Amino acid sequence: MSLNLEGKKFLVTGAGRGIGRGIAEKLYQLGATVHAVSKTQSNLDQLKTKCPNMKTYKVDLSNWEETRQIISAIECVDGLVNNAAILMDCSIMEAKLDDYDLIWKTNVSSVLNISQIVATKMIENGKCGSIVNISSNVVNAGAPTLSMYASSKAALDRLTSSMCLEWGKHNIRVNCVSPSITETDMIGDFKEQKEICAEFIARTPLGRLLVVEDVSGPVLFMLSDLSKMISGQQLIIDGGYNCS
Repeated sequence: MSLNLEGKKFLVTGAGRGIGRGIAEKLYQLGATVHAVSKTQSNLDQLKTKCPNMKTYKVDLSNWEETRQIISAIECVDGLVNNAAILMDCSIMEAKLDDYDLIWKTNVSSVLNISQIVATKMIENGKCGSIVNISSNVVNAGAPTLSMYASSKAALDRLTSSMCLEWGKHNIRVNCVSPSITETDMIGDFKEQKEICAEFIARTPLGRLLVVEDVSGPVLFMLSDLSKMISGQQLIIDGGYNCS
């Protein structure tokens, strides 16, 4: 059995770098039409150089109306990957309302906004679709100084469940994929904190941090018909960390 994604159409947010870029590139390599969204034009330019026929869109997803205008113009797709997110590292006592609002708009509200648009078109076109929300294992494991990010991802998990319940009757599947620490730009100087990093890896039974391919593969599976009876699930990718 194969993923059989050739000729299908997908929308990926946060596609300019990291996990989102890895997913967008894999879909493109498999012959899918990919609509890639990022807030950074230079990242989209790099992506376009590597994947010339990929369709790219510069969008600030924290802006509800701008997002709605641009995403509404995109054709009906077979699948959506809500990957875009921001992370701020600060203690609960240092958290600022403006920062929390920005995290919430980007990590949660944008998912609601884009998913509404995409699901509406799927329903109007009678399309069996798949939506994959990229969450985080921080919801299950917890992490000091990541309270704002973790709470936004917890909300995303519950939003995923509600989408599954509401849209299942239209044959739209909705799942979330929750990776632990993945080697992307988002983790910043985590690897430079050698003792903390070594402690994390030592507690992970499979003995290393995730790389982008560890996440993109399961996401492609969730987008494919191989998972056509999987919905409302949280797929944790952590190398066994939660069992330790």
